[in-house]
Amino acid sequence: MPGTTRLLARYYEKGDDSALEELLKNHYDWILAEVRRRLTPHRRRYAESIDFVQETVFDFLRQAPRFHIPNGRAFRSLVIAILENRLKQDDRYWTAQRRNLDRLQEMPSEALLKMTGEHRTPSEAAALNEKVRWLHFGFTLLDPEKQKVILMRVVEGKPFAEIGAALGGRTPGAAREFFTRTVTLLGRKVKLLMEGRIEEALACGRPARDAGGEIG
Repeated sequence: MPGTTRLLARYYEKGDDSALEELLKNHYDWILAEVRRRLTPHRRRYAESIDFVQETVFDFLRQAPRFHIPNGRAFRSLVIAILENRLKQDDRYWTAQRRNLDRLQEMPSEALLKMTGEHRTPSEAAALNEKVRWLHFGFTLLDPEKQKVILMRVVEGKPFAEIGAALGGRTPGAAREFFTRTVTLLGRKVKLLMEGRIEEALACGRPARDAGGEIG
């Protein structure tokens, strides 16, 4: 049975979706057991579908930059983190925001440069586009509340008073501080991901979870 790293290489080098399907099937029994252990019954019914797992992971990998996963354990941890964040999101709000993220992700470098008002050489533009892909990767691994504050501030341009209200009645100052800490955390995650330290990136900023607890 081909290993995790080999199957990912086949996907990256040949664009072979069957390699991802095989990779998920190799780990699916473990993923299903973790889903059943961690998620409440309401959310579990979605994640127990291999079609849902495949769609979520495929969407993620197609948008992420090419990265190295050292072993099956790291791949499993990554898949669980992606599924947890996807399932904890509020459907109506996040369906709209995923469209915003998809539009941002699919913009060519020229459009991104136009947004920033900068002019760069083609090689610099390509480097910027690659950096956006790494930021999107790190963003995906943030918990939904942190994702929401970045989207409200960066994508929607909301004032901190409105962001604070959306975060449960925080003051504008507290919302600003939370946003600043979140951006710093995102930077740390991206650095770890770019260095190939997947499991450290997943753990960075995450509270310790009670092994027997459920995620609603």
